[in-house]
Amino acid sequence: MEYRHVLDPDRKEKICRCILLALPAWFGDLKAIRQYARGVREQFFLCAVENEEPVGFLAVQEHTDVACEITVMGVLPACHRQGIGRRLIELCVRSYRARGYRYLTVKTLADTADSSSYVKTRAFYLACGFEPLEIFETLWNAENPCLFLCKPLFEAQGDSEQDF
Repeated sequence: MEYRHVLDPDRKEKICRCILLALPAWFGDLKAIRQYARGVREQFFLCAVENEEPVGFLAVQEHTDVACEITVMGVLPACHRQGIGRRLIELCVRSYRARGYRYLTVKTLADTADSSSYVKTRAFYLACGFEPLEIFETLWNAENPCLFLCKPLFEAQGDSEQDF
């Protein structure tokens, strides 16, 4: 498996569209897939490649000098549970940590919505070190409550006691 930083906007859009179309349990809305695919054109984009074929990707939007967000990621179903998603996140963390970013965030469907696919998604992010911060019940719409998660990119310093 190879992991590549993709720069060409057309290539990013094509990879995103093709992989999301293969994930209907997560991305069943064609309008949303088109929006994601257009959105990744200007974003940081990592791709997992096997035999010169894309099998997974991750796209990141930089919001501030210290925080960035995984806007969309996907791995082909035949390649699930092989460590590809975890490796994409590890490489993303390494890149943004090296550039001084302090937080990596992601939004996903909250557990207040009934979706077996997103049970796996939330478990994946938790296993990758993301922490759930807040549920936004109507950010997307009432049927799709948003869970906002964050992964600190800095090394935790020991607690220091101070007098107040």
